[in-house]
Amino acid sequence: MSKLRILRYLPHYLRKKFDQKIIVIESDDWGLERGLENSSIEFLRKKFGDGKFSRWTLDALETKEDLQMLFELIESYKNKSLHPPVITANFITHNVDYSSDKELKFIPLSKGFNRSTEDVRSIYKTGIEKRIIYPQLHGYSHYNLSELNKYFYTEEAKEFYANGFLTGRSTIKGNMKFLQGEMSDENMDLKIEESCDEFYRMFG
Repeated sequence: MSKLRILRYLPHYLRKKFDQKIIVIESDDWGLERGLENSSIEFLRKKFGDGKFSRWTLDALETKEDLQMLFELIESYKNKSLHPPVITANFITHNVDYSSDKELKFIPLSKGFNRSTEDVRSIYKTGIEKRIIYPQLHGYSHYNLSELNKYFYTEEAKEFYANGFLTGRSTIKGNMKFLQGEMSDENMDLKIEESCDEFYRMFG
């Protein structure tokens, strides 16, 4: 076996092993705003119909009530050392700024959310302090920023933006590749450093 091949598989051989079964709970898109309000969803419903909705269409930023209920549930299950399970929470660091309709701007997580959205930053920190969630960086905004910036100036985007769901089309069946950062190599270095800086600014 070549040295390069050995190095490649070294983490596999050095990994910690457990006799007991381990359940890993990892959850994506924490901190991500999609549709801002119920009216944003109604807008998509009238435009496309329920049958075109994907699971992402109704996805929304977690609320204080969501998080409190989740934390209570997690804390009800503790091991022999009285420690609860830990969720690895993968955070998005920037959301579309709906107060700027002249150019595409983003709100960093440490600055909060759009005005119509509940501010849940203090609840995040409570979950971290209680060791219920462990934050991990997921990305800048989840979208292909080059394509999103071009789309922002189209007539369709203006309509979607005005209804509080600029990226709404990307959640509709048949359009799942539209604007998605995972499908593109264009953003590899564009915002990585800024996203990392913001993550550490928010979580330390």
